[in-house]
Amino acid sequence: MGSYPLTITATDSTGTPSHSSSVTLVVNPPASLTVGASPSSQSVAQGDSTTFTATVTPQNGYEGSGSFSVTGLPSGAGSSFSGGYANGGGSSTLGVTTGASTPAGTYHLTI
Repeated sequence: MGSYPLTITATDSTGTPSHSSSVTLVVNPPASLTVGASPSSQSVAQGDSTTFTATVTPQNGYEGSGSFSVTGLPSGAGSSFSGGYANGGGSSTLGVTTGASTPAGTYHLTI
């Protein structure tokens, strides 16, 4: 955020400044959001499921709404969210289900 003093000056037809007034311009950062997930890591056996909580936190007056998505799932795995977010923030439960054929390994998911 920045605050800038400005001077507005009226100049007559001869180019002579005749009157002025001082104002302040305040520049705020853009509205945005942050996304977090917890826990940061889960272990699950092939064929079982687990959950994460995805949370949107508004920044600088953000008031939007939307939905969640996830990438990075291995083959044989599926996902679902319990809902989206509204009025700038909120949380949703991400369910991840693995299949018997899901390859064992460590996978980095992105929400």
